[in-house]
Amino acid sequence: LGPIAIFVIDRIIGMRQQYKRLQILSGAVLPSGDF
Repeated sequence: LGPIAIFVIDRIIGMRQQYKRLQILSGAVLPSGDF
């Protein structure tokens, strides 16, 4: 794997973790029946 591939994979993992955190935050803030 080249440095570009490692960079891309790192970005994807970071974005997925951010997305999960956003889901948890929105789930904690909003009532669960709101979606």
